Amino acid sequence: MLKRKCSRLVAACAVAVTPFVSSAVSAAGLDGSSDTVCAVSHIVACLEDGTCLQGQARDFDLPALIVLDASKKVMRGTHESGHKGVSPVKNMEVSGDNLVLQGVENSRGWTISINTKTGHMSGSGVGDGISFLAHGTCTAL
Repeated sequence: MLKRKCSRLVAACAVAVTPFVSSAVSAAGLDGSSDTVCAVSHIVACLEDGTCLQGQARDFDLPALIVLDASKKVMRGTHESGHKGVSPVKNMEVSGDNLVLQGVENSRGWTISINTKTGHMSGSGVGDGISFLAHGTCTAL
């Protein structure tokens, strides 16, 4: 029963997102060669005691939009609160069908993986006693 519900959820998400990610856009530029914008759609935050919460970026004062400035190798994020963050990209490489970005900000390590064919994005931020998982969609600018 759970497997069937998960399959329906995945199918519904795929149908909802497909119109926004065209193959022409996703095929060009998601390899780190051009600026890229990612819309964060879902966050899971977990504490070291195992407590986890789910929500949107604004629920955790995290950026809902993240822009990769490819030429300067920095990630820029704007929070709903108005805070704007800039984080240097320490490592950027293509591995298979994924562009993998890594860096450090506010004493937390972060990693973002962008599928270069579909634009699907998964990211994590890990620090002292807390971790964040983010999911969303990216497109080249």
